[in-house]
Amino acid sequence: MDATERFKKMICLTHNKELEIYCRTDQQCICYLCTMDNHKTHDTVAAVAERTEKQVILQETQNKFQRRIQQREKDVHELKENLKSQKRSAQTAAEDCERMFTDLISSIERCRSEVTQLIRDQETAAVSRAEGLLELLELEIDDLKRRDAELELLLQADDHIHFLQSFQCFSHEPSDSPNIPVSSLPLFDDVRTTVCHLKDKLEDICTEAIEEISKRDSIFSRINVFESREGKLNKAKESIEEKVSLPKVKSGEEDEEVLFKGRTKLYWFDRDLSQWKERGVGDIKILFHREKKSYRVLMRRYQVLTVCANHIITKTIEMKTMNTCDNALVWTATDYADGDAKVEQFAAKFRTQDQSNSFAQTFTDCQSRMSQADSSQMSIAEGHSRETNPVVYFSIAVDDEPFGRITMELFSHIVPKTSENFRALCTGEKGFGFHNSVFHRIVPDFMCQGGDITNNDGTGGKSIYGVTFEDENFDVKHTGPGLLSMANRGRDTNTSQFFITLRKAEHLDFKHVAFGFVKDGIDVLKKIGDLGSKTGKPTTKIIIIECGQL
Repeated sequence: MDATERFKKMICLTHNKELEIYCRTDQQCICYLCTMDNHKTHDTVAAVAERTEKQVILQETQNKFQRRIQQREKDVHELKENLKSQKRSAQTAAEDCERMFTDLISSIERCRSEVTQLIRDQETAAVSRAEGLLELLELEIDDLKRRDAELELLLQADDHIHFLQSFQCFSHEPSDSPNIPVSSLPLFDDVRTTVCHLKDKLEDICTEAIEEISKRDSIFSRINVFESREGKLNKAKESIEEKVSLPKVKSGEEDEEVLFKGRTKLYWFDRDLSQWKERGVGDIKILFHREKKSYRVLMRRYQVLTVCANHIITKTIEMKTMNTCDNALVWTATDYADGDAKVEQFAAKFRTQDQSNSFAQTFTDCQSRMSQADSSQMSIAEGHSRETNPVVYFSIAVDDEPFGRITMELFSHIVPKTSENFRALCTGEKGFGFHNSVFHRIVPDFMCQGGDITNNDGTGGKSIYGVTFEDENFDVKHTGPGLLSMANRGRDTNTSQFFITLRKAEHLDFKHVAFGFVKDGIDVLKKIGDLGSKTGKPTTKIIIIECGQL
């Protein structure tokens, strides 16, 4: 600050006099004329005297800051020493664990060698015993054959005297030899079962040990590493640091009810290698979305929370108990754990058979509730049914193999123009239609879309009235699965493209013209729905190989 600015700050702007008095009432410096004017009744004092008094206060404040600095430096030193101890302890623990795991692996290797050697020794003993029995049997057979041959010669002899003299030697029946337990030779299936149980127990012990070690994280999260011996440092920290609110991260499970939760080990089947591979250990859940009325299976790996399984429960999924393990379940589903849809075969191994049974029961209960909901929702669509309405059909092929037939009734009494467009495209009477077209977009548990008869990719299509035609009305609502509705790019842009719902879809009402429902073949439609993906791209080629009117 230069001299001119400094001088200006020392002059009263009102009276142009030097500032030499301090007003305690207004907490500001004033001139002597101000004491006779606006500050006449205020508590005033000479500026020099006020400076002396406030300097004492400021020095005390400075002393507090210095003491705080010393305390913080002391805490920093203690924390650094603590960190060094933590690192030394962690390094020692890691080295000890590495050594103990090495010893454990060596012990397992030694046990493996001993078990293998025991099996070989028992095999050798069993083979030696069996070979000894074989030798005895072969000797006995040779002796019996020799005596049988001698008897045959004697029976054919013409000399009666010789026959009678030899009779006494051959009249004795063969002596009873001890029974040889041929079927009692030991097999080794029980050995394999014992080792399998040992493996399972060892894996369970390892999992429990990891969980126990992991609990230290929650302990550390409760320890305030900045707390001083006097327990006041945190309060000081809060007083000088800005509080930052962290954004809330949603997992996607907030709107879902947990119907089942249990610890399991999940496997997936590698078709290329024809073997099961472990995907992870964690809590597997069955979740119910209250608004979407849908059920799904979700599993995250323990601690790291990586998604191991994430798929919708459909009525077509069949769950079975694994042949080799009573507390393991096997099923196949279209999974989205990696983001893209992929058909996977899963196996979930639970700790107890009760847990396994509970998971399977909850799963099948969800499928039953879905069937009941579908029936009630379909009944609303069936309420529009009329005997005079046209009925059409699709014959579907998947990967060039017959897949099934879907029969649909068209609501010609409600939306005659839209129904006639679809009917004529089924029969092909206008020279073009749905024959050999594909389902180009399938979103599981939502809808199956097709009808692009020009490009087969969702970018084309044409109606029997020209390229597009207008929306008739929105009287029929998307109340459940199996509703037939027009796909469009906005108002009055209907072509040949259509979709069939896989569940209730109220958000499509007043946007898409619904004009029919699946009369027969809803099971085929559900299976087609399982061949879709989150992006809508089908996992395989689905073609309408035949269509027409019944």
